[in-house]
Amino acid sequence: MILDDEGFEISEKPHYTYKWFLVSAILFGFISFYRYYFCGNSAFDIQNHDTYYVIPIFHPPLIGGVIMLFFAIIYFLINYLFKKPLKRILSIIHFLLTLIPLLAILLLLFKLDTSRYMNVISFSRNRSLNIIILSFLGLFILGQVIFLFNFFRSFFISLYSR
Repeated sequence: MILDDEGFEISEKPHYTYKWFLVSAILFGFISFYRYYFCGNSAFDIQNHDTYYVIPIFHPPLIGGVIMLFFAIIYFLINYLFKKPLKRILSIIHFLLTLIPLLAILLLLFKLDTSRYMNVISFSRNRSLNIIILSFLGLFILGQVIFLFNFFRSFFISLYSR
């Protein structure tokens, strides 16, 4: 039996999901640094109808790292500051459905960047690329819905258990 500071029983030990998210954030940071250091001049030119979006090559992994760091902080606060029991399997599913789509989209973008120079990606003309990216984005959003369910479940379970 595990008790918290106030003497109430906790059904599960705190899960160390925040460490996984932190390691993933560091991994994305190293990928971003690597892409900046070796391909500093490279950028994606994304053509969408008559608009060009120029994104430096190191920004996608940097954004992935910020997302993973955000969830590492959230999981740490939930586990150790709020002391709310999150369901372990839902936390693992959330981690996987956040990491795998981010890495897949990142690898897809890096595979398209075959040169150290400007690479034009026309999303309006490449239908299969749009479907692949949207399917990974759907998996990512599903992971966030699972996180929200797990988050609110932990607060409601602790309210009704007292």
